[in-house]
Amino acid sequence: MTSTDIHASGKRTAVATQPDQTEHADVFVVESGRAIRPQGLVGLVMMGLRHRWAVDAALLFVVLFVVSLQIPLGSLNPFFVAVAATFVTLQMARRIGAYTTAANDTRAVATQRVAQAVGSAALVFLVGVYIVDLGHDRMWLPIATVGALGAMLLHRSVASKVESHAKVAPHMVTRLALLGDGDAIHEFEKIDRDDALQVVVQRTQLDTFDDIRPALRKTDQLIQKVHNGEVDRVVVLATAPGIPVVNAVVRRCSMNGVGVDLLTGATGVRPSRLDIGRLRGFSTVHIRPGLHGRGRVVLKRVFDLVVASLALVALSPVMIAAALAVKLGSSGPVLYKQRRLGRNGQQFEMIKFRSMRPDADQMVMELSAANEADGPLFKIKDDPRITSVGGFLRRTSMDELPQLWNVVRGDMSLVGPRPALAIEADGWPIELFDRLEVPPGITGMWQVNGRSTTSFADYARLDLYYVDNWTFGLDMVILARTIPALLGRDAY
Repeated sequence: MTSTDIHASGKRTAVATQPDQTEHADVFVVESGRAIRPQGLVGLVMMGLRHRWAVDAALLFVVLFVVSLQIPLGSLNPFFVAVAATFVTLQMARRIGAYTTAANDTRAVATQRVAQAVGSAALVFLVGVYIVDLGHDRMWLPIATVGALGAMLLHRSVASKVESHAKVAPHMVTRLALLGDGDAIHEFEKIDRDDALQVVVQRTQLDTFDDIRPALRKTDQLIQKVHNGEVDRVVVLATAPGIPVVNAVVRRCSMNGVGVDLLTGATGVRPSRLDIGRLRGFSTVHIRPGLHGRGRVVLKRVFDLVVASLALVALSPVMIAAALAVKLGSSGPVLYKQRRLGRNGQQFEMIKFRSMRPDADQMVMELSAANEADGPLFKIKDDPRITSVGGFLRRTSMDELPQLWNVVRGDMSLVGPRPALAIEADGWPIELFDRLEVPPGITGMWQVNGRSTTSFADYARLDLYYVDNWTFGLDMVILARTIPALLGRDAY
C-alpha cells in the first residue's frame, strides 16, 4: 500500500548504502507533491549546495596554488602542483564518501570524512615526495595540508549557515520514501514530526516473508519515482519482512543507481560511535559503548570543580546584586531550596534565587488547570506566582547561579540532564530512568534546544541522547551554545 500524502518525518540512526553517483540529483521545494526548481540567485546557491565537490575543487585549487607559489615544490610548476593536489584530494574525498547524501546528515560526520580525505591525500604526497627527491622546502606539505583542511571545513560551515537561511531552507527539503511494515513506518514518523526539512512522500508496506516478487514490483515503482525526481532518499526500515526481502530491495535499488538508507532502529546514537562490519556474510553496524569510564568521570568532575569555583568568585558581585534585588523586591527568603533527583536517584537540595512568592508550592494544585506543559512537567508562561524581580532573573537564568554551589558540592554538574523532581519520576517510562546514570546539570541539551518551550518528549529524548553519547567535547559544545540560548529569552 502506498501513499503520497506529505507528513513531517523524524530522524533515526541509519546506514547509507550509496552507488557511485553520490550527489543529490536536485534539491527542490515540495509543494502539493510537486517539485519546484529554484530560480535566480537562490538557484545558483542551490547549485553550489548540490555540487559541493565543485566548490571544494575551486577552494582547494586557490589555496594550494597560493601555497605552491610561496613555497615551491622543487622545480615543479605551481599551477600543475595545485591541479594535481586538488585532484588527489577530491578523489580521496569521493572514495571516503565525503560527497554522499548521508555525509552531511551531521556536522561530525562531515568533519570526520573531510579530515580523512585530506589526511589520505597528504599521505599520498608524502610517499610521492619521499620516492622522488625534489629538493623542496619541507614546509610545503604541512602548510598545504592545513590550508586544504581549513578550506574544506570552512566550506561546510558556510554551507550549513546558508542552508538554514530563510530563503534557502524551503528548498532544502529531503523527500523520503519509506519501505517496511506498517508499524515500523508509524514509529519512524512519530519521531521529530516537526522537522520540516524531511517529509515522507511515499510509504511502501512490505507484507510478505516468503515471496519477494511483490516487494520487487513495489521497489521498481519507487525506483521510477527516484529517477523522475519525485523522491530524494529511499529508507528501508530495520523490520522490513525477512532478510531475502531486504537483500532483494537493496540489490534492485543499487543496480538501478539508487542509494538506500538502512535504518538500524536505534535512535539517539552519534555517528562517531558507529562502525560498519560483516558477520557471517551480513552487513552489521557495531555501536561502541558510551564513554563513561572512570577516567572520564574524574575529568568531568575536576573540570566542574575548577570552573564552578572560579565562576562563583567572578560572578559574586552579580549574585550579591541579585540577592539584594530579591530581598528588596518581595518578602520571603532570598534562596529557594527544593529536593531534586541526583545521580543514581539520590536526592539533594538544589538552591536557586527565589523568583516566586513564598507560598508558590502551595498554589500548584489550584493552578494545575492552567498548566501548559505536557507529561509530568508544570509550566505556565504567565505564572502569577512569579515576582517582578523573579521574572527578570528567570529570563536571564540568573536565578540558577546559586547552583554553582551545588556543582562545587558534587550534587550537580555544569552540563547534564535537567534536574528532575522526585514526583516527576512517577510518570517516567522505564527507559528514562537511565538519565540518573549521570549527575544533573545547570545547563544541558534541553537548555540549548528550546528551554521552557521544550516538550516532555523532547526533554526525555535529549536527556537520553546526552547520557548515551556523553563526551568532554559534547560538554564544551553545550557550554558554548548556552550563552546564545540565554540571549534567546524563551525561559519562564
